[in-house]
Amino acid sequence: MLFKLIKSSSITQLILRYVAEIIIIFVGITVSFIFDQWREDIKKKKDLVELSQALLTDIDALKIKLKEDLIGSSAWIRQLDSLRNQRTSKKFSDRQLKWFYKMATGQYTFLFDPYSPTYMAAVSTGTISELPEKINNQLYKIYRVNLPLFQLLYNQQQENILNFRNTTMLTANSYLYTTEISTINPDLKLLAEEIQRPAYGNFINQVIITEREVYKLNEDIFKSLTEAERSLRDYVDMFK
Repeated sequence: MLFKLIKSSSITQLILRYVAEIIIIFVGITVSFIFDQWREDIKKKKDLVELSQALLTDIDALKIKLKEDLIGSSAWIRQLDSLRNQRTSKKFSDRQLKWFYKMATGQYTFLFDPYSPTYMAAVSTGTISELPEKINNQLYKIYRVNLPLFQLLYNQQQENILNFRNTTMLTANSYLYTTEISTINPDLKLLAEEIQRPAYGNFINQVIITEREVYKLNEDIFKSLTEAERSLRDYVDMFK
């Protein structure tokens, strides 16, 4: 009887030891998993904060560029409105004629890159989807919708100008240059006469319409950038 009790006690102890070992292993694996998950979450949050800060840097640079372009668009609209009024009065200043000549012959070049290197890299790696949905939607609207349209208007403006130059200004019966050998300058008197032609009036109106669209879209994009900037800063502040 005593032997049976001892034997039964030994088996119970053995079972308890195995159970304890299993529990210890389970707890160890669980703690290790939780720690690894915690460490991964910390790294993920750090990467998303760095991504947000990089996006903020790109947004700051883009806002500076848009401000410069807004000033340029405003100047073009003023100049063209003035020229349109001068066509009515048939009185042109040399300064206005020289500006128009440079503009209409494509000497004012304008380029606009609608993409953010940071945003495109985040899209290609899928990291962008880790940001909050609100921020994702704001950035998509800016970089996938509004900015490509802005670039399209830029390209359309340049195409209109070059087409006018090639089909209207550089024709055999509208030679606008002086005969000085040392330099090529427009004959302002001839140019003033040419501007009276309906084709020039249509061209000026077309450029004004497109430039006003550029101006309006510029303002809309700037507003969207400011909203996205605010959302990103709030998101970054969450991890401080």
